[in-house]
Amino acid sequence: MVTTIPYRISHYHTTLPEQEIRAAIEKNAHLGQWEGMLIKSKPYYGEISTGYFMLRASGRFKKHSHSPSLIAWFNPVERGQSVELSLKPHPLLLALAILFVGASAFFLLLNIFSFFGTWNIAPVFMSSFIVAIMVALFVLPYHTTAEKTVRFWIRELKLENCKPNNNA
Repeated sequence: MVTTIPYRISHYHTTLPEQEIRAAIEKNAHLGQWEGMLIKSKPYYGEISTGYFMLRASGRFKKHSHSPSLIAWFNPVERGQSVELSLKPHPLLLALAILFVGASAFFLLLNIFSFFGTWNIAPVFMSSFIVAIMVALFVLPYHTTAEKTVRFWIRELKLENCKPNNNA
């Protein structure tokens, strides 16, 4: 699911008990302190507690800034666990995206208004191109890594979609 709003919540069901969920998380994520860990040895890092876990993807050399934070709550239900996955961008990425995409969209709007006075279309095309570049730099990498993260955890936790209303 590709959306323009970076926050997303999805509801799933798994037949795995809480102990197997914890084992799958521990197998794929560094839990606890980040310092001193082998960076590429596990694809995620974060923390786990009773009823929830919070993870981010680890990059090749450092924490991966385009990857979303994944927060998952799991509750026991009849025949397994109810799992709610929540994705959100890193606050710095969100601030930079708002700053640069917003500024370029503002200049596009100014150029559209000035077009009616000068009838010169070149600044409008240039501003449109800059908006497209800003979206490509900030939005597309985030959505790509968000989809990759969700697919990874669906596979690892054997999740089945239980509610059709996945929010963006």
